[in-house]
Amino acid sequence: MPSISETGHAVNIENFKVMIDRCTAFGTEYDPSNTALTIVNMTSQYDAVRLCQKNYLDGLEVSRTKINNHDLLYQPLNLLITHVINVLQSTEASKPFIRDAKALADVIRGTNLNPRTKKDGTPDLDHISNSHQSFVMRADNFEKLVFLLKAEPKYTPNENDLKATSLESYKDQLIAANSDLFAQLAPVMNDRIARNHLLYDPDTGVVDTAKKVKKYVREHFGPRTPEAKSITSIKFTLPRKNPSHKKKKTGNDNPPPPNP
Repeated sequence: MPSISETGHAVNIENFKVMIDRCTAFGTEYDPSNTALTIVNMTSQYDAVRLCQKNYLDGLEVSRTKINNHDLLYQPLNLLITHVINVLQSTEASKPFIRDAKALADVIRGTNLNPRTKKDGTPDLDHISNSHQSFVMRADNFEKLVFLLKAEPKYTPNENDLKATSLESYKDQLIAANSDLFAQLAPVMNDRIARNHLLYDPDTGVVDTAKKVKKYVREHFGPRTPEAKSITSIKFTLPRKNPSHKKKKTGNDNPPPPNP
């Protein structure tokens, strides 16, 4: 579904309720032949999308806490890895072993993921979801590093946070946090998808219903009447489509990648 601010979705939903209330105020004068435009059916449509929106926002609020906790848990990882490698290099471990450990450390430190937020401050679930595999890979490579360190008897740091047992405990927390966060995000994203279908699907969505109501009222009351203007003045926002990317005239047949 193309992007639109969460505020825009909420406005569409509440403006649909305004439309229903104004049409209801017309009394028996509002009598469309299309049953989808009746007050009863529009109210059912509004109730369904509003419930979906509530479920989404409730889930989003819970997810916001999990996202923040997930981010806080990952923040110390790069610095911790640097301390581990520095201590390892101060031991009598073999150069090949240190080289292997450092290679894993470089892979882990080379991916620094921060959850993005939209302009309205809500978490960008698409970015977080697309980053899932990268978070999983960081935890997986850290697990490999911990396994490697446990196999080296000369890696015996006195610092508690650098000991293999502490590193293994931290690794377990990262893996559990990944599983917990993305299990939480799945139903939230499903609620958002369902809401967007209810709002924007052709013919059956709220926005298309509103368009048909406007046409009916203009025809029934007359396009310049106060009744028509009270309905046609209610605004609905469509999702913006992602702009197409034109090929650069460089002789390269491959188009530029889309913006992240």
